[in-house]
Amino acid sequence: MTTTPDRLAVITVAIEWDGARTPAGIDLDLAALVLGDDGTVLSDDYFAFFNQHDTPEKAVRLVGGNAQDPRESLTVDTLLLPPKAREVAIVVTVYDNADVFGRFEAATISAADSSCGALAEYSLSAGQPDVRALVYARLVLEDGKWRFRATAERHASLLSIASAFGVNT
Repeated sequence: MTTTPDRLAVITVAIEWDGARTPAGIDLDLAALVLGDDGTVLSDDYFAFFNQHDTPEKAVRLVGGNAQDPRESLTVDTLLLPPKAREVAIVVTVYDNADVFGRFEAATISAADSSCGALAEYSLSAGQPDVRALVYARLVLEDGKWRFRATAERHASLLSIASAFGVNT
C-alpha cells in the first residue's frame, strides 16, 4: 500500500493489545530507523527504540512502552527530519524476542498522519501470528514528498533488523 497525499506531516504509529487477556510478562515495542541514500541508518543516534526514545532533533519520538501499559506510539515529524534522511523504517517487535505476535490478544498496529488521517491499520495477532519482529512500514522520500508504504517485512528479532540497517550492535 502506498499513500501519497499532497504532504505527510506528522505520522503517528500506535500499537495496542488487550493486556488483560495477554500472558503476563510479554510486551510489544515500536522502533524507527532514519536511513540515508545507502539504506543504512544515518548514525546510531537515528535508531529510536526502548533504550533511546528520540532522534537528536526529535523528528522521531517514542512514547510509552512498558509491560504494564498495552499501548505505545511513535511519531515522525517529516519537517524535523535531517536533510540526509531518505527513508524511515518503522518496526514492531516482541520485547526480548520472548514470544510471537499471535500470543498477544487483539494486537493491532495503525498509522495516521496529522494532515490526511488514517494511513493503515493491521492485526498483528491474526496477520502475523508466528512472527517476533517486523518492519511494518517505510516512509520514503520521493520527488520531495514523504510517502507511506506498508511493508510487513519479517525478521528474526530487533537485533537482526538493527544489523540489517547498519546499527553498530
